[in-house]
Order: sequence, then structure tokens, then C-alpha cells
Amino acid sequence: TGTGTDQIIVAAPDRDGFRLSSAGKHAKLGELIGTSVKAAVRETLGRQNRLTAAGQCSVRIHLERFGCTREFLLQEIGRHLDARQTRLLADNFRTMDRDPVTVAAVASLAHLRDKLTWGILPGDCRQEILGAAAAQVACSAGGRWQEMAHYRELLGREADPGNEAAFCALCCRALALGFADKWEEDGGKRSTP
Repeated sequence: TGTGTDQIIVAAPDRDGFRLSSAGKHAKLGELIGTSVKAAVRETLGRQNRLTAAGQCSVRIHLERFGCTREFLLQEIGRHLDARQTRLLADNFRTMDRDPVTVAAVASLAHLRDKLTWGILPGDCRQEILGAAAAQVACSAGGRWQEMAHYRELLGREADPGNEAAFCALCCRALALGFADKWEEDGGKRSTP
């Protein structure tokens, strides 16, 4: 009904002498009921809707609400890559899409965009906030953490996504930067697709 100290009284005849005095969150019975309900809901969501923790660990899923499908991501990221890298992206998309570090960075970027859109974070900091978060996405996708300052400078100039299309473009650009640097053939020199 609310906090763990709220109570509902149920009156029943005492036939066998066994009584439960509380079923709130602070009592063992309440804890067991709550744990059982949470486990049942989690299992139901997994079976009925395929909503599982592992299933939600996806870059694409975090960007779907902005209109980013798998095909869109392949196309838009590929626009920033050369032909060889585009083939590598198509062959390795699932690995990039399901990488937990990259998923965390993309989820953070989407969350920060929400905070800016809702006015929780000031709009005059948009480029700095989204530029830094997009740089985190690029570092996550490529594993080149030493490039954070370079990525932040580059993506900060592009980080003014006032609409969903611009936000998707920023995400794809960040993923492309990291992916290109991860698969470069020039002996470790920085690329800027």
C-alpha cells in the first residue's frame, strides 16, 4: 500500500494456533511474497515478450525509439566508413551491437539527450554534454580510450541534435569513428571517417 510500515489488517479465526502478524516489506512473509512476485513478473516478461536483461543489452534497442533500426544503423554508420570497413561492420554488427561497454555508452548518451530535452540539463551545455557522451560511445566502440579528447572535440562540433534524426546521426558518427579506428590498417594512426 506504500511504505513498508503501512499495514492492512485481516481478521480470521485462529483454528490451529499459527498466526502471522505482518506481511509488509519489513517482515519475512512480505519479503518472500515480494521476491516471488518479482521473479514471476520477470519470467513472464521473458517468456511472453522476450524482455530479458540479456535481450535488452543492445545498441539498437536503446536507439529504436529514435527510429534506428538495424538496417538504418548499418547504412548510416557505413556512410562514414570505407568499403572494407563497411563489410566488416556488416559481418560484425551483432558483436558491436551487443558489446556491454558500447551499450552502456549509448544508453548514457540517450539518457543525457532525454535530460536535455526535458530541460533537466541546461540547453546551453548541449554540445559539451553530448559531445563528451558521444566521445564515450566512440571510445567504447573502438577500444581507443586514449582518443577521448580527439573524439570529444570532433563530435562536440556535431552535437546539437535538437531532433531525433540529428541525434541518430550523432550516434552513428560516434560508432563509425570508433569502429573505423578499431579496424584501421595503417599501423595505429588515428582515422577520421
